[in-house]
Amino acid sequence: EFELQKFIPNVISFVEQYIKGIPPNVHLKDTFQGTIEHIQDIEENIWVPQLGLKGKVDVSVRIKQRKHEKTTNAIPLELKTGRATFSMEHKGQVMLYQMMLTAIGRETNSSLLLYLREGIMRELRGTRNEQRDLVMLRNDLAHYLSYLSETPATNTSLVATEEQDKFLQPLKLPEPISHHSACGNCEYATVCCTFAKTDPELHLRKGHPLLTVMQNVTDHLRTDDYKYFIHWCRLLALEEKEMKKANNLRTLWTSTPEQRKKNGLAIVDVQLKNVTCEGTHYLNNFMIEATGDYKDADLLLSGFSIGEYVIISTRKRLAVAAGSIVN
Repeated sequence: EFELQKFIPNVISFVEQYIKGIPPNVHLKDTFQGTIEHIQDIEENIWVPQLGLKGKVDVSVRIKQRKHEKTTNAIPLELKTGRATFSMEHKGQVMLYQMMLTAIGRETNSSLLLYLREGIMRELRGTRNEQRDLVMLRNDLAHYLSYLSETPATNTSLVATEEQDKFLQPLKLPEPISHHSACGNCEYATVCCTFAKTDPELHLRKGHPLLTVMQNVTDHLRTDDYKYFIHWCRLLALEEKEMKKANNLRTLWTSTPEQRKKNGLAIVDVQLKNVTCEGTHYLNNFMIEATGDYKDADLLLSGFSIGEYVIISTRKRLAVAAGSIVN
C-alpha cells in the first residue's frame, strides 16, 4: 500500500493533463503534448503469424495532437513502473506493438510510453531501419529457442574437453553481450555465467566484462555444482521437447481452420449469439448452424470438454479471446 501511494499523485496528474485536457504548470521537454480522446481496449492480446510474435498491449488509445486535429487510429500505450529510462528495450517493445497492430490492419504511426513513477510520457515513432533490426533480433532469438540439444540427459560424466569444469552443453546459446553495467545488474548473471564458464566452445577475450562478473557470481561453485546444474538443464530440455510434441498451439500458426477441424482441434464457423456478465466474468454463447458437416454433429464427440481452455479466432485474426468451456 505504501508503494502504491507513491504513484497516486502522478496518476491524478496524468488524468488531468491527458484525459481532461488541463495543461500542466510546467511542460517537460520531449513529453507528449496531445490528449487521449478514447480508450479502445486494455490488456489486448495480439498474435501475428506474419511477424512470428505474440503480445499483450497494456492500453490501446486514440489520441489528438492539437485541438482542431482529427483523432488518430488506436495506438499502443505501454505503462512502466520503474525509472524513466526510455531504454532501447522499452522503446523496442512499443515499436513491436506498433508493427503488430499495423500487421492486423490497424495502421499506426506512433506509440506512447508512460513511466508512472515519474509521470513522464513520450510519443515514439519507429523508423524503417529500427523495425528491420527488431525483426532480425526476433529471428535470432527464435533460432536459439527452437534449438534443442540431443545430448543425453542422464550422462553428466560426458566431459567435452580435458579442461576441468567443461561439459557438453544442453542448450545452444548466443554469444554473451559485452556490457559491464548490464551484466553486473542482471538477475540471470549466475545462470548465464555458469553456462559461459562450462561451455568448451566459448572463449571470451581478455578484458571482457563478463569475466569479472563471472568471477564474482561463480566463485563459490565447485565441479559437482556444475554437474548438477548441467544435468538438470538437460532434463528440463528433454521435458520441453516432449511438451512441444503434445502442444497443439503451433497448429494455429501453421494450419488452416479446416485442417485443424479435420484433426479434431477446432470447431469452425461458430457464431456469437449473446454475451452476459456474471460477476467479473463474461459468458459468451456461441451457436453453429445445423448445415453441412454440422447437420447431425454431436459436439459432445468433438474432442472438446467442459473446463477445457480454448482460444477464439476469426478468419482474419488469431486469438481475439480466450476462456474455458462451461457448457
